[in-house]
Amino acid sequence: MLRMLLDRGPDVSAANYRMQTPLHEASSKGHEAVVRRLIDRGADVTVSDRHSKTPLHLASNRGHQSVAHLLVDAGGRRHCS
Repeated sequence: MLRMLLDRGPDVSAANYRMQTPLHEASSKGHEAVVRRLIDRGADVTVSDRHSKTPLHLASNRGHQSVAHLLVDAGGRRHCS
């Protein structure tokens, strides 16, 4: 289902009212396969929400190590303090 939706070309970096992107949401919930697909589709791994949290912050704070590793490998490290 996710592949079908992504194949329609949505903006994978569109933000909600909290300035969180789909990558923020998937990272915070530990959805590794979704995170991988969003990264493959060009989602910005360095984007911050309104509280200056990146997807890497959210994954790390919630103990989702495999997701955090994906984000670091995709370039998320340079913006995580």
